[in-house]
Amino acid sequence: MAKFIFNETEWNNPNSFDITFKKLPESRGVYLLVHTYITDKPRLRNHEILYVGSSTNLKERLRGHQTLRFLKTQYEYVHCFFKECDSYYEYEKKIIKEVKPKYNIQHNG
Repeated sequence: MAKFIFNETEWNNPNSFDITFKKLPESRGVYLLVHTYITDKPRLRNHEILYVGSSTNLKERLRGHQTLRFLKTQYEYVHCFFKECDSYYEYEKKIIKEVKPKYNIQHNG
């Protein structure tokens, strides 16, 4: 099985951390809350996946997500990325198992 590698261009990003809810779909999918930071090399960005979630309605789930409010106080740059997919639960579990995000409680699930 291929290891999960976060590639920013493969995910939708509605508008950084200040999510524009009008741009979020009301469909099934997986979302990532990602801390993006600049390295010591110019124009090179690193990503730390902080939280992985899934929902049958991405728009409603992210609108009321308590983790978003918490992360905004902890990190300067947090971005929300999402992917619409039908097998969202299995995809979420795969990412959590491989990445072990800092704020997901069930790392060994």
